[in-house]
Amino acid sequence: MEVSQIPVSVQQEDIQALFGTYGEIIEGPFWQLDQADGLTWHGKAIVRCNTKPQRDWVWDALPACHDVHVSWSSAHSGKITADVLMRNFSKFGIVVGSRVPQDAVTKVYSPFGFVCFQYIEDAQAVVRFGQVDCQVTPTWNCTVKVKMANPSFSVKRVALASNRLQQGDTQSMAEVVVIKKL
Repeated sequence: MEVSQIPVSVQQEDIQALFGTYGEIIEGPFWQLDQADGLTWHGKAIVRCNTKPQRDWVWDALPACHDVHVSWSSAHSGKITADVLMRNFSKFGIVVGSRVPQDAVTKVYSPFGFVCFQYIEDAQAVVRFGQVDCQVTPTWNCTVKVKMANPSFSVKRVALASNRLQQGDTQSMAEVVVIKKL
């Protein structure tokens, strides 16, 4: 399995703990600058399991995060940030991360993003609303549309140490890594 998007605060022991005795880090982590912002370092590592059944068991046991796709008018792009999403969606449940994609060349933010919930029930509860009013500034709100993000069957986003987060916590995010089944 490939573990990527590893934040610099994550240690090799944290990655190994995800796989227990069923997986072994055989390469990495290797560090590289994020191509989108050119400022953030992320790591990548390769983990090997002894057998395919062990790999499948570990894969099934990894606690995946649950992404909600959010979108808004392109006129608001650049004003709605990951912090704005985190602040507004944390009232619905434990948010382990949020992101707004940015074009690598133009640096323009997309008119959509993702909010990553620890629990599927929280993500589903938000989606039932269909839209959420987000307070962007003290005097300006923006309505964003919400829907469940399309799940991937070969890639999982997994939160490390998310047990320290609580509903309504807008100050900290869990370290989230991406795991790809090879």
